[in-house]
Amino acid sequence: MIDFLFGVLWEMWEILKDASVFLLFGFLLAGVIAVLVPGKLLTRLVGTGRVKSVLWASVLGAPLPLCSCGVLPTALGLRRQGATPGATVAFLVATPETGADSIALTYALTDPVMTVFRPIAGVATAIAAGLTTNFGVPSRRPVGATAALSLGAANRADARDDGHPQDQGHRHDHGHDHDPGLTSAGGESRSAAAAIDTARRISRYAFVDLLDDVSYWLMLGIVLSAVFAVAVPPALFEGDRGGGIATMLLILTLSIPLYTCASSSTPMAAALALKGLSPGAILVFLLAGPATNIGGLVVLLKVLGRRAVAVYLTAVVAVTLAAGFALNAIYRAWGLDPLATFGTAPSFLPDPVKDVGALLLLALLVLSARPFRQNGSGSATERRASSEFP
Repeated sequence: MIDFLFGVLWEMWEILKDASVFLLFGFLLAGVIAVLVPGKLLTRLVGTGRVKSVLWASVLGAPLPLCSCGVLPTALGLRRQGATPGATVAFLVATPETGADSIALTYALTDPVMTVFRPIAGVATAIAAGLTTNFGVPSRRPVGATAALSLGAANRADARDDGHPQDQGHRHDHGHDHDPGLTSAGGESRSAAAAIDTARRISRYAFVDLLDDVSYWLMLGIVLSAVFAVAVPPALFEGDRGGGIATMLLILTLSIPLYTCASSSTPMAAALALKGLSPGAILVFLLAGPATNIGGLVVLLKVLGRRAVAVYLTAVVAVTLAAGFALNAIYRAWGLDPLATFGTAPSFLPDPVKDVGALLLLALLVLSARPFRQNGSGSATERRASSEFP
């Protein structure tokens, strides 16, 4: 028993070493995207066109740093703002399946082929689900849309009554003289302050808000991966057991109701690959788990209706299985063996760098688990998403 525990701890440390530097970079990139990309951009792009809205929602949703818990209120907010049903579904599929942090982690724990194919398959799944929803389900008026339109009309009427049309420009001529030197110094000071504030907000979102959202699930994924690596015999999934249709259907059936974030599912998938599970079956697990869970399906039943949810699930299942078989075909055609290619990406990093990264990530995870960080109702990303997409 003692040997087993030490084996699990050592395996956890090895996973942290391999993943930490890439995961920290992924968190930082996610913070940059969250802070610098305007939240209203999505609202403008996903509200018109049954095809165009789905394409925009899929492509723009893929890199956003929202996991399964944070994407649901964001998607519902987009729907209330007038997004098409298909765009809502596409955003709900693409966003939790991929993200800057999960892509970096995929590169660290798997190989370049899986790293590239995973987001492509995620976007393809989102597009398929969105288009089938828009063309196969009668459109419903989103809740709150009428009120939003009435409020907008009232605001425009008030602006006209005040004698100031919304698009009217105003000129204010001032005859004050300003010292160019003082003006330049003040502008530089303001620019520096703005840059510092932006860097602070990026760091806080990346290593506090986003980390709080995924820390529990990430640690759970690492622990389960370590236990699985130590307890399960090598080559558990041999031959057809690793990549046949029966295995993929089993993985799909287990993944759909489970709540798994893209980041937490990645180390688990890497551990399954080392036991002989095929890359295609791993991809099914990586795509289906984050894109579907019982809580989200219940909410979608109320918002979009049973037919939309049925169409959504059918599209996810069909495209996910097709992507899994396609990925297996690529590995066979190129003569790649996941047992030889998975986990080799971090090899170019010196061991001291990996050790420092693992210690830093472990410290951030411990801080994230402290009670005073868990304040307010809902996750940090969920609260932020709700405020940006009311």
